[in-house]
Amino acid sequence: MLQPLDFSLWCDKLKFPEATCKKIQEIRSSEPVRNRQSRVGNWTGRYPSKKMKRTIQFESRTVEFPAIYNMENDDMVLELYDQPSKIEMRYMSSGEHPRPVVFWNTPDFFVLYADSAGWEEWKPEEQLKELAKSMANRYQLDGEGNWRCPPGEAYAARYGLKYRVRSDAELNPIYLRNLRFIEDLVRESCAQVDPVALKVLQNLFSEEPVITFAELLEQLEAQHIYHALLLKHIYVNLAVAPLADSKYVHFFRDQEVARAYIILDENPYRPARPQYVDVGIGQDIVWDGRVWTICNIGETAFYMRSEQKDWAEISKEDFQAWVVQGKIIQPDNNKKTDTRGISENGHEILSKAGMKDYEAANKRHSLLQQYRAGATPETLQVPYRTLRDWEKKWEKAERDYGHGYIGLLARYQRSGNAQRKLPQVSIDKMIEHIKNDYETDRQKVRVHSWAQLAHACETEGIPTPTYKTFCKEIKKRKGYEQTLRRKGRRAAYQEKTMYLMLDQCTPRHGDFPFQVVHLDHDQLDVVLRSSRTGKVLGKPWATVMTDAYSRRVLAVYLTFDDPSYRSDMMVLRECVRRHGRLPQTLVVDRGSDFGSTYFETLLAFYDITKLERPSAEPRAGSVIERLFGTTNTSFINNVMANTQNTKKPREMTKSVDPYRKAKWTLPAFYRRLCEWFYEVYDQRMHSALEQSPRDEFIAGIKLSGVRSYRMIPYDETFLMMTLPTTSQGKAKVIPGRGVKIHYEFYWADAFKNPDVENTEVLLRYDPFDISRAFAFVKGQWIQCLAAHYSILRNHSERELKMVSAELRKRRSVHAQHFTLTMKQIAEFLTSVEAEEKFGIQRLYDAESREILQVIDASYVNQFQALQASSMPPQIQDEEVDDKDDVEIYGEY
Repeated sequence: MLQPLDFSLWCDKLKFPEATCKKIQEIRSSEPVRNRQSRVGNWTGRYPSKKMKRTIQFESRTVEFPAIYNMENDDMVLELYDQPSKIEMRYMSSGEHPRPVVFWNTPDFFVLYADSAGWEEWKPEEQLKELAKSMANRYQLDGEGNWRCPPGEAYAARYGLKYRVRSDAELNPIYLRNLRFIEDLVRESCAQVDPVALKVLQNLFSEEPVITFAELLEQLEAQHIYHALLLKHIYVNLAVAPLADSKYVHFFRDQEVARAYIILDENPYRPARPQYVDVGIGQDIVWDGRVWTICNIGETAFYMRSEQKDWAEISKEDFQAWVVQGKIIQPDNNKKTDTRGISENGHEILSKAGMKDYEAANKRHSLLQQYRAGATPETLQVPYRTLRDWEKKWEKAERDYGHGYIGLLARYQRSGNAQRKLPQVSIDKMIEHIKNDYETDRQKVRVHSWAQLAHACETEGIPTPTYKTFCKEIKKRKGYEQTLRRKGRRAAYQEKTMYLMLDQCTPRHGDFPFQVVHLDHDQLDVVLRSSRTGKVLGKPWATVMTDAYSRRVLAVYLTFDDPSYRSDMMVLRECVRRHGRLPQTLVVDRGSDFGSTYFETLLAFYDITKLERPSAEPRAGSVIERLFGTTNTSFINNVMANTQNTKKPREMTKSVDPYRKAKWTLPAFYRRLCEWFYEVYDQRMHSALEQSPRDEFIAGIKLSGVRSYRMIPYDETFLMMTLPTTSQGKAKVIPGRGVKIHYEFYWADAFKNPDVENTEVLLRYDPFDISRAFAFVKGQWIQCLAAHYSILRNHSERELKMVSAELRKRRSVHAQHFTLTMKQIAEFLTSVEAEEKFGIQRLYDAESREILQVIDASYVNQFQALQASSMPPQIQDEEVDDKDDVEIYGEY
């Protein structure tokens, strides 16, 4: 981002007036005027921009996301802002009755270039072509092939700025895909290449100036090659072939060698190859766009006859000259033949012939062979003219298709008159009626719709299509569009064409491990008991992260609580503990937990792009949905107390009721689930990969190299990033009381320091134990204990929310507004009624703490030792305004 002084110098350089500078500064200092919109079928997300030191939101993975990535790597782009401001659009609508149109539009970006600035609107090329027809005065294509928006340009001209309409046709998918591939390596900012690896590269390129990537990988590890590329010791054109396809990527000794090979490959002065034409009596040629047959070759001239029975005489000198000039060529059907000499057109005729055609051709061939052997037409009982016709067809087929048998095919499929007998006006009327009457959400039956068509045709005096013809036309139009109009998007989704790409610059499953990772929740079909009381607690929720490239499960977390940000944070923590890194792109659905402040803050802190799948489109998450299905069929359905029987409750008896047969506890089942994902599934042959996920993962790491930029130490900093904070993220240290989180004061001895009192400190708290929190004081995180520590200990944030809601519900009967104190909450938590109402939640929390112990005992133990000096002083219950409480809990 530009510093204030740099921004002033940039404005002076471009000679912007004061009003323009003020407008640009207003955009630079403001938040986006609206959040990204989740329309039907679109992917949304946020990209952590290194250039802007913030996340940039996008509403399309096929246009806006690649555009952001392109601008992120464009040196001419100084700054970019998403959803920057609203601008006024004024233009006349197109059509028979033009009318003035005035509305406020939000462009996609505002971009500061080194030599200009302005708003930009990005759309697909095909969509712009359609908009140019329906809104001709708003979207136009100029003579140079650039898209324009006159009303947008008029508004930008008020400030001396630009308004540009840009399409995905400007983006190079291969180049952007390669940029994504090396993004982590660019951010590493490597200072040098390993000397030994550099020496090997120099020796290799001294012998051969161009080497394929696959050959280089046999000699060196991938990270050494990438470092040499980034430091310009070697060169590759990133716009030619994707780095993931190592066999097709060529590395050059330097850029000049690459340019030389391009010149050699595209030399315009390379002499043209001489043209040849096989000549002979009966041979066909193409002259001046018409087909001629050579009938005679004389001493000085060629005599030819066209298909229209025209005769022509050409001297041999002219014939040879025109052949060299390309004016006389052979027909295409004689250019490409197989080993038997049959042309492509001949093969096409053979493939389309039916069984009756072959029967007729075989019979004709047998009779023709007998005739050529000396049999008379009377003996064969075939007219002489028919036999001569077959011979001519044989000879012509030999010339045209390379084999005479093709000429004997009856080709019954071409017989008859295939033209429609119905007048075109009736056909047009029928298609229009199907679109506007049958293909609607009324879902009319065919016969009723046809009856209205018949009435309309009779009224207009045109022939009426029959009911049979009407049904055939409907059947021709069957598919996604028809189902969409009649039954809606969800019903039509099953007939929608499958797309094999996540976006135009990233393959569907990524180019390497950790590039695209899916995260989702699933309620497992098994009933578990409490490890303490033996009480049946129900079905658990599993939160799973899986690598899309290798299908390997990276991390799994199990809990009885519904999906929440706590589950997301725990599975991310488990991924770092096991692999020491987080993904480059995280694909999630549009659940509220994935939109929480804590979750998005963690992703932005570690430069992770978030992609949100379209709602009601399960194929978008096919990788992880298929994993859940395989887990259910291969593991869950084979353990005791699985819930298959509950799908048919009328057939279920007490002896097979899973709620009576439950034996597994959450910790024990979690251990087995981890063993299934990390050992069994990880080493099973995967049909899509033709090897196990583990082997595919190892091969992918070898190709992509070790990416130290993505490595994350499992230390205190990371652990604190996975803990939630308050709505403000910080709180003021009140002398003698500490910091206030939710309804409670938290204290630590570090707050006694006069330099700390009355200052604001960053806060985090443990969602599984609300008796403790953490404050960032003097450059380090310190543990703080609640004033009611003994009462709140081992109570979760979720339980606290449930208690608060219950108390509000009781009071709302008697008053519209009231105050809620921690004393009331503490008393309620210790009451018998709470034990009865929230006992299940307490058992859930106890099982969750057991899971934490299973995941990493060291993390649990490091906060267990309580220092006597950390105990808070005695304080009075403080009344809390209920409105503030509602705002705090509204985040979750």
